Amino acid sequence: MSYQYSRPLRVLRVRSVCGRCPILQYGIPRNRVFLASEGRRLQPALSSTRTSPSKLFRRQPTCTRSSATPATTEEYFQAEGSHGQDGVWSVVIPTYNRLPILLKCLKSLGEQTLAPEFGLQAYEVVVVDDGSSDSTVETLEEMKHDLPHVRLIVQSNNEGAAVARNVGVKAAKGDTIVFIDSDMVVVSSFLYEHASKLHTARGEFGDDLTFSYGRVINTDNFEDPCSEPFKLSDSSAAFFATGNVALSRRCLMAAARSDATACCEGPFDTEFSEYGWEDLELGERLRQQGTRIVQCPTAAGYHYHPAFTVDQIPALISQERQRGRNGARFFLKHPNLGVRLMVQLTPLHYGLWFLLTLGGLLNEDVWRPLVGTPTLRCNCRLGC
Repeated sequence: MSYQYSRPLRVLRVRSVCGRCPILQYGIPRNRVFLASEGRRLQPALSSTRTSPSKLFRRQPTCTRSSATPATTEEYFQAEGSHGQDGVWSVVIPTYNRLPILLKCLKSLGEQTLAPEFGLQAYEVVVVDDGSSDSTVETLEEMKHDLPHVRLIVQSNNEGAAVARNVGVKAAKGDTIVFIDSDMVVVSSFLYEHASKLHTARGEFGDDLTFSYGRVINTDNFEDPCSEPFKLSDSSAAFFATGNVALSRRCLMAAARSDATACCEGPFDTEFSEYGWEDLELGERLRQQGTRIVQCPTAAGYHYHPAFTVDQIPALISQERQRGRNGARFFLKHPNLGVRLMVQLTPLHYGLWFLLTLGGLLNEDVWRPLVGTPTLRCNCRLGC
């Protein structure tokens, strides 16, 4: 992955818990932010020339578009059937090297209860393989007769969750889109409960500007994920996240159309090519267009995470660095208080970091000999 810059750079640094590498660390054009390390406020500078966030992190496109696919989001809006088939629901699942838990996910989705009275007459499961190097594609093709609801879309390269979900949305046939992760196992009434909530909300408000947010329960029980009880730590304050949501395609595409800075590939901004924040960024646009949330705890999904081991630490640190860079993109695109709190860019969070790391003295270099983790080379552009 490479980024091109055409303007003078300054560096935004916000310390992470690991202490060694700032978690929000990236090159930022001068007219967008001030240096936090200089003690100035992190906010857009007053300049006559504003640079859009999509240009700050400009990435060379790596995927090709077939001639049958509309070239822009606007063309897609105008295409016949772009609002989907009435009564059909499409569950969009991006996946990358998660075959064992993906099979459990698809099995649970094959046992869903329909609800014609709530507008759920049929459903499909659109799986977008995002360049997996395991046997995901071969296995799903072999099992296609056992998975009648599944449509598989294969990408040759690993493009990230935002691109994969956009591909899935474009391929989806339904007028209602459901997003879940590929490591999620759902209850048999999952779609029924979502349909019931959306039907009630549409009757109450007279529009389709409501999405239902199902409960996500984290578990490390691979054999029987659905046996995990709900815990206080499973609570979430997020307005929108793609772990377990259902909304109308019309509402989703309205949010895409409102985004003047995102790449014209669909509702998710593909500039968020690394881990994290691409779904919350879409949620911010949904919020700005007046979309409502309705909680749907009975549409439970069990999110599988393997039990923690020391060997996971290097990958987790890399993941957090990616999350930090995407957090910087998120704040630059939506520089408001809500996003500032989400990405933890406040004096309170900086103070907590200072206390937890003793001002950066407790960092990964200090902890590595104690826990025996291998050396992790930082992949950020600035080097650490």
